[in-house]
Amino acid sequence: MSLLSSIYLGKSGVITGSRQLNVIGDNVANLESTGFRGSRASFQDVFLSVTQEASPYDSRGLGTNSADVQILFNQGAIKVTDTPTDLAILGEGFFMVREGEEILYTRDGHFRLEEDPTTGLISLVNAYNMPLQGWDADEDPEVDEVHDLTLPRRILGQETSKITLYANLDSRAALEETNDPIIDRWDGRNDPPISNGLYDFVHTMQIVDPLGDWHDLTIYFDRTDSNNTYEYLITIDPQEDWRNPGNPQAGSGLLMYGELSFNNSGQLVSMTGYRITDLSGTREPVTPNEEGLLTFEVNFTGQPQEIALDMGIFYDAEGQSWEAGAVRTTQYATASAIIYGEQNGYGVGFLDSVSIADDGTISATYTNGQTETVGRVALADFASLDVLDRVGGNMFRAPVDYEPTIFPPGKDYPGSIQSGALERSNVDLASEMVQLISAQRAFQTNIRLITTASDMLQEFIQAKR
Repeated sequence: MSLLSSIYLGKSGVITGSRQLNVIGDNVANLESTGFRGSRASFQDVFLSVTQEASPYDSRGLGTNSADVQILFNQGAIKVTDTPTDLAILGEGFFMVREGEEILYTRDGHFRLEEDPTTGLISLVNAYNMPLQGWDADEDPEVDEVHDLTLPRRILGQETSKITLYANLDSRAALEETNDPIIDRWDGRNDPPISNGLYDFVHTMQIVDPLGDWHDLTIYFDRTDSNNTYEYLITIDPQEDWRNPGNPQAGSGLLMYGELSFNNSGQLVSMTGYRITDLSGTREPVTPNEEGLLTFEVNFTGQPQEIALDMGIFYDAEGQSWEAGAVRTTQYATASAIIYGEQNGYGVGFLDSVSIADDGTISATYTNGQTETVGRVALADFASLDVLDRVGGNMFRAPVDYEPTIFPPGKDYPGSIQSGALERSNVDLASEMVQLISAQRAFQTNIRLITTASDMLQEFIQAKR
């Protein structure tokens, strides 16, 4: 091999060494890039066979060149951020984001909420406004295709259709001398419609109309002339009575009247109910609904709504008897009080917060206290990760004809998600520093090879003199 060939051999080593330095430099520069996948340069020798010469001179090395720059897909360290829309993948898989009609893949889980002013929908997008892909809450990941994940900024209210009221009514309250129904003491023209001292206990709770507005519902309780019986009266503000709004009559505000019967142990065992159908106080017996509950009707908006009253007992139509629930209204020798009071309506709500579970389920909490499951994040994986090409922004592109395996995160799948965390770069700085030292020495040695061959060639040229 000639001296000139030695110079070219050194040159090939310098070129490949420079490329290795580029790879190492890129790795180190992206040490803090979220979800970055480090690379590794590999090289190969260049070999030439010369069949005209006898062995061992019939073959010779011609230096080196770059064989490949391989992307490393091992797991990176997890950094906790406490931002719920930050997502880290534990295990295999990539997030899918959409750029136009193309799907790109990334391990960078830095997402944020972005509202579309034209639709009012909110999307999870990355730093380049590319929407995250997944399924709606009612879709099947095994069947349905992925699409942009969106959640509503606002949800409509739900009208009250059931109130639950478990109370204790004081058994020590004085019995009435004669039966004087509490409904007869009501006069919607007065303020208040029923005077203090004409009942034993009162409770006011709010209910929601079909438009999402709140209204007061007041329930009065009073002891009768019987030891084990209380009567109740359900009312609204007489000014809001749809039967004559703004012009209260004596019967304005009355909705339902009935009696509660207790056994000797103080447990509610049966009840009656009568709807007040007009302002003259006409009473209509109430038949329990399918749940075995008595119902009454109210109308605030022109659209009647029926509300069921749950006091802890249910009417069994087949057995023609009242059955007790796990908790019910009681009559004990202690002060009257509400044990539990709730209604199932709620007003209009605006998005307050978002949480994402390790199986990718997205839950949205609204200002009306409601939490709804709005979607599920999708992950994608490939049989061979070597098909992926970098496109920048910590993202990768797959060949057009290469379909990934798409799956929901979770313990039964290759990867799961940690919310409030990000995956750091998988670059090992200690390893990169060792590679850097090795590359530097190789570069220096190849430069020395070139300078030595050049010196020898200079000596050879000077020998001619």
